Amino acid sequence: MGWWSLPGSSSAVVAVAVVAVAVWAQALGPLGPWAHFQILKMSYFCGFARFRSSGACTGACAAPRAHEHFTSGGAAGGGGADDEDDPEQAFAREARAVLEKRRAATVAEFARDAKRLGLEGVRSGLYVRVRLSGVAAEFAAHVSPRRPFVIGGLLAHEAAAPSLVSGRVRRHRWHGKVLKARDPVVFSCGWRRFQSAPLYSLEDAAQTRQRYLKYTPEHMHCGLTMVTPGVAPNTPLVGFHTLRRDAQTFRISLVGVVLRQEAASQIVKKLKLCGSPYRVERNTAFVDGMFTSALEAAKFEGATLKTVSGVRGTIKKAVKEDVADAKAARAGAFRATFEDKVLKSDIVVCRLWVPVAPPAVCVPIRNLLAPAGDEVGGLMRTVAQLRRDHRVPLPVAVDSIYAPVERAPRKFSKQVLPAKLVAALPFASQPKARVAPKSDKNPGYLARRVDPASGLAPKRDAADRAADKLVHKLNAVRNAKKRTRDATKAEKKKARARVVAKVDASRAAASKAKNKAEYRRQGKEAAKKRAKFEG
Repeated sequence: MGWWSLPGSSSAVVAVAVVAVAVWAQALGPLGPWAHFQILKMSYFCGFARFRSSGACTGACAAPRAHEHFTSGGAAGGGGADDEDDPEQAFAREARAVLEKRRAATVAEFARDAKRLGLEGVRSGLYVRVRLSGVAAEFAAHVSPRRPFVIGGLLAHEAAAPSLVSGRVRRHRWHGKVLKARDPVVFSCGWRRFQSAPLYSLEDAAQTRQRYLKYTPEHMHCGLTMVTPGVAPNTPLVGFHTLRRDAQTFRISLVGVVLRQEAASQIVKKLKLCGSPYRVERNTAFVDGMFTSALEAAKFEGATLKTVSGVRGTIKKAVKEDVADAKAARAGAFRATFEDKVLKSDIVVCRLWVPVAPPAVCVPIRNLLAPAGDEVGGLMRTVAQLRRDHRVPLPVAVDSIYAPVERAPRKFSKQVLPAKLVAALPFASQPKARVAPKSDKNPGYLARRVDPASGLAPKRDAADRAADKLVHKLNAVRNAKKRTRDATKAEKKKARARVVAKVDASRAAASKAKNKAEYRRQGKEAAKKRAKFEG
């Protein structure tokens, strides 16, 4: 018995392990001789580990004998006379013979390439011939060896019909302009190249809705929703605004990544419906001009309203078009209640959110159907490009032109206070701009001065003018005397102030000296008391 044989039950376990390894080797016959060698080495080390654990060999002799066994070819069956008599060695030789036979059969079977390709598949580096069906004739007509083709397969989700896809994109920093919603963009996403008309959106601060954007932001990311072929999430995408080689600007317009597939568009757009009340009763008002029919107004019952002045309200009931109250209003009038009374001149606004869906357009790029270097045809163009190509001027809507708004000044009625209330007010709070009531018997001074014939003040005589002149001179003399008195009073006040300041300064000095002497006396008394207490 060899040095690595195991007594009793250990030998039986190793035998079972070798049989299992042999069966596994038969099942993996096409793996080749290297796999067979690895299997044999694993079975050998399993037996050697069981032998070390059984105590038949000490730690001092295990490693040298293992090295001797590998160098002398013991694993190959050349271990000596003891190994020839060992049943385990005989079984190992039989297993190796079976593996060698299986390997030879595998080599002979794979000698024919057709059968090997059917079992293994096409290996790397082989030339293959592919037959394509349903290909346009232009594809074969414009085949060029300078333009190689990449042939691949589509997964189940990639072969599905075009669907809505949402992503996160941003305008490329080298693209000179912002992108407009619904403008066609050529996308390169994975192995797909197609043209679509995306919509852009931005999530609001409350993260409750995706708000529609007419243009992409200048320097930040935004959401994107478009119709695309089957694309997996987290797939990068690149957008081109044109594929022309002679483009004057940078062709890459946006970059981003696909986030998810959507069943319906999540983008909403703000809509404001405006109307005006035609009948007001306290906090209830009847509004028209917002809807076109009673059925449409009935769909919005319970919606929130708000006037321009800030009064909030709610739509209560649509007014039937055949009632007498609706004759003065247009179709679509409704009854609403507000927090406060509204005026007929108020504007009532209903703020709504309307879902917006992207255009169902997905055009694949068929540049292989045209000669190499030619412009790709069959692509959509923007409205600006169509106007530029066909020389169509911009349409001008007369209603959109701003015109000066002429509003008549609003006249408010004067506030009339009751005479009793005015009499009860203190004099400071009473209105001072009151005019004495006029009557036919007492028309007033100005009315008496006006000449009834000419409507002007009558011409005064010389006596009245001389009297007025005299009064003017007397007032001038009085004002001059008053100015002189005021100047004399000001000088006297300044002199008095100087005297008072001098007296105050002398008093302050005397008070300071007196206080200083008093503080000195108190300090001396305190020092004497402290010395007496300490001594």
